[in-house]
Amino acid sequence: MKQNIKKIFIIFLVVAMVLSFNVVTSASDTITVHIRVFDLTNYKTYEIGTDTVQKGTQGIQSEPYMIKELSEFTTATVGRVDKVVGNWYFPVSDGQVGRTVYFSNNSSIATITYWVNGYEPSETTPPGSDTEPTPDPDPGEEEGDVIVYFVVAYVDYEGTTLTYSESSLTLKMDCTSETSKYHNHTQNCFIKVKDFYPTVLQEKGLEIEDGYEWIGWCKDQASITPTYDIFYDFSSSTTNIQPRQTIYLIYQAEEPSDDGSIIIEDTTVDGDDVFTYVDAMMIMDYLSGNIEFTDAQLRAADVVPDGRVDYLDALAIMDSLAGIITI
Repeated sequence: MKQNIKKIFIIFLVVAMVLSFNVVTSASDTITVHIRVFDLTNYKTYEIGTDTVQKGTQGIQSEPYMIKELSEFTTATVGRVDKVVGNWYFPVSDGQVGRTVYFSNNSSIATITYWVNGYEPSETTPPGSDTEPTPDPDPGEEEGDVIVYFVVAYVDYEGTTLTYSESSLTLKMDCTSETSKYHNHTQNCFIKVKDFYPTVLQEKGLEIEDGYEWIGWCKDQASITPTYDIFYDFSSSTTNIQPRQTIYLIYQAEEPSDDGSIIIEDTTVDGDDVFTYVDAMMIMDYLSGNIEFTDAQLRAADVVPDGRVDYLDALAIMDSLAGIITI
């Protein structure tokens, strides 16, 4: 009986080992290839996009993937490509643009890195233009109405550039002052702040770009630093305005914006910010196909760094623990 149990256990181990190294997938499965640039002039790595390749229907390797020109992923200014490295399964050497490589079916995430002599992310400005839009024609005006123009202005994340949206709005607003022989709504009118809160104006047709937050407003002239704060007692607060005056709603980018490049920051495979033998073991498990890495883990596992994850990264961690090298 014990002999049979032992045989079954051995057979189970053999099957498990075979399955861990030979994964058969359907043709619909894809591998996400993360595209990076390593700038040889400042040793910074940028994530610039992704691509995909289908997993192979038999064996361990994917369908063929041809290394593309960098211009397909970025509009940045890029120096000469020195080489392209990646964690592809075959061939076992570095590549160049135009070369065909094969990734492993054991993982749904792969990485290729272009080693370049200089990389300058494309500068972008907020949406819109430098030209302020012309307000819409005045609507029909009745006694007590105050014509007010509303314009959206965008500021970049750094707070250095201001542009105007093409979207503007002309509204008849209610003056809170009663008509009298002393006030006929031709000047010094008071309108409620809550009546031009952005959500109210959006309901009336004013368009706001995604990714920007309202930081305040100005009268007469748009400014990177708004004249007025955004917080009011909306039920009663009013502001003095002249008929046909322009109010500018100022929006600022919530995040830095360039061509999509992301600088890759250092971390560890297990996420505790300290390299230990655990990180090395996880790399070996990943190479064996027993586990998959997240994007952050793939970046952390490239310890050498050479744009790919292999046994050399695990070895470098162990050497650092032995005091042979510093990483």
